[in-house]
Amino acid sequence: METIKKKAHLNDKSLYTEVIPSGITGIEDWAYSGCSNLSELYIPKEAGSISPKAFKGCDKLDRIFIYENEPRNVLNKEPHMLALSVKKWPAKTELLVRESINTEIFQKCYDELLIAFLNEPDETGFDPFPAGGEEDYEGEENDLPLFIMKKQEQKAHLIYERLRTDGIDEVRYIDYLNDHRKDAAFTFLLRHSLYENAYRKMYFEMKLPQTEELPLLIEKASEDVELKSMLIRYGQSLKENEEKTEEPFSKYEL
Repeated sequence: METIKKKAHLNDKSLYTEVIPSGITGIEDWAYSGCSNLSELYIPKEAGSISPKAFKGCDKLDRIFIYENEPRNVLNKEPHMLALSVKKWPAKTELLVRESINTEIFQKCYDELLIAFLNEPDETGFDPFPAGGEEDYEGEENDLPLFIMKKQEQKAHLIYERLRTDGIDEVRYIDYLNDHRKDAAFTFLLRHSLYENAYRKMYFEMKLPQTEELPLLIEKASEDVELKSMLIRYGQSLKENEEKTEEPFSKYEL
């Protein structure tokens, strides 16, 4: 049995795409930790033992492909969702990688983890004074409002990604954004460019912004020409729809 050994590629900034060879059955602690430029990863199906710390600090990891025999034989249909979930729930890495081969089971697993996360108070996990000392804190936020803002945007991001896929109860997630995270759903679009066209399209399709909110949103998006333009066009469409709704009753006006 061959494994990727502990710290084998620790802090290797030269890695952008990594194909873990077929035949590797495990990935040990910190094997790829700190590979801050790693964006694409291919893992062989037989790599059943994966440390929760294997990909710690791989913040740009965008796609994880599970393959059989050779990299072109990819088995999972949601590589971005897998990468996103592995970064969010590292303790579940083995489970997520294993279940990703079956799309329906993987989506169910993702939904369970996501719903639990959405129900979690935004301040959960905040600790400005770690018991182990500053060297063990690894750069986590020590400002509560900033911590909460990032947590809320993370929740919006995870929902956006789930809405990109099939087999989903859209109403549940759209209602959550409308009721709890409407601001975060917008500020996430301002701060992140990843899949921005898909996410921005969803934002308007969900009809999250209301007419009275548009002036403020347009002001916030003043430096983002494309998003600002989308907000203006959306506002015009809302106005046109309102006018059409009023027309059938105009003949009854005195």
